[in-house]
Amino acid sequence: MSSPAGRARTTIRDVAAAVGVSAKTVSLAINGKDGVDPATRAQVLAEAARLDYRASRSARALRAGRSNTLALLMPMFGIDETEMLSLSYYMLLASAAAGTAFGRDHALLLTPSVERTALLRQLDVDGVVICDPAERDPRIDLFDDLGVEVVTIERDPGRPEQRWYVASDNRGDTLRMLDHLHDAGARRIALLAAICDWGWMVDSVDAYCDWCAEHAAEPLVARASFSDLVGSAKARARELLTLPDRPDAIVVLAEGHAGAVVQAARELGLEVPRDVLLVSGIDSPETRYGEPAITALDLHSDRRGRAAIELLLARLAGDEEPQAPRTVPADLVVRTSSVPPLRPRRTTRRRRSQAPS
Repeated sequence: MSSPAGRARTTIRDVAAAVGVSAKTVSLAINGKDGVDPATRAQVLAEAARLDYRASRSARALRAGRSNTLALLMPMFGIDETEMLSLSYYMLLASAAAGTAFGRDHALLLTPSVERTALLRQLDVDGVVICDPAERDPRIDLFDDLGVEVVTIERDPGRPEQRWYVASDNRGDTLRMLDHLHDAGARRIALLAAICDWGWMVDSVDAYCDWCAEHAAEPLVARASFSDLVGSAKARARELLTLPDRPDAIVVLAEGHAGAVVQAARELGLEVPRDVLLVSGIDSPETRYGEPAITALDLHSDRRGRAAIELLLARLAGDEEPQAPRTVPADLVVRTSSVPPLRPRRTTRRRRSQAPS
């Protein structure tokens, strides 16, 4: 956004940089809140005047008090928000987040993605939860400029200093899936990942590559598009399963990809788990009730939604930044897809010795 003279609008971060303090300190100083040294407050106000800083409508609303409204933003990628909300992970997360907000006398808005920044600037909210931020996610910068507090579900890979987020032990969970398959006899394990730069995807791929190096195994990573959840994953799975030295196990990371692997295998005359073992990095109705039932990580997205709202409300209450993110442990639920079928034993029949006549 530009000023009438065509200059870029001065943001709260510009004032913070000029004074040498955080954007939060600038917000507290301008809004007359406690917790700022009087000399610092005077310096902030002087720099704000010099730079012609004008608070956004959302920031001005904060001066008058809280709106008791929070916002939940879905990830940015090439499918429609309604399709995204149809995925069980986000349905459970959004429902639990809303219930937690309601229980704390707050409303919760579900908002569209960053392509419609004009709408995001107009939101009169106290704080925002962003699901699966991309690297250097521009929405975090947008709300930082507006003086609106942000908590994320999963980390922003481009902001290693940030601690206001909820996540699982992505690395540990990936190693657990790989160890499970290795214990089941798999020695050539492929990874089907999604084309995105989300924190949990980056962590999982890195953990896979490290595991392969430790076990002297060749990394075999295929990437599917989120914009065609099933079609792209099915095509990549087919490529893996038609390799001369095809994998004996596959780990998929995104919801919807496990079923695509099962379909691709069947079209090639292969069966899970007879010919290839399969584990999913996210549990869903597809993995629980499909044929075969698929071993999967239960990420407890409902607990994540509740934890994110609680963390955001703590941040709004002025709590200090946590030393570590809030972790929601995942559970590996073992099902048919990763259990090798029993091979029939070969038996040698002895000939009966004939009694001497």
